[in-house]
Amino acid sequence: INHKPHPDTFLRVAELLGANPANCLVFEDTRIGLEAGKAAGMDTLLVMEGELHQR
Repeated sequence: INHKPHPDTFLRVAELLGANPANCLVFEDTRIGLEAGKAAGMDTLLVMEGELHQR
């Protein structure tokens, strides 16, 4: 229902997969996506210009 930076999308996908959000890893290419992943209680990695940046 709510779009990023709300965690709804990530939490819904975890639910559909039967996964615990704490065991999920989010790869994102935007800071707003990182905020959403963190708000979902997931580990997050930022991918910028082909490089991983842990945040």
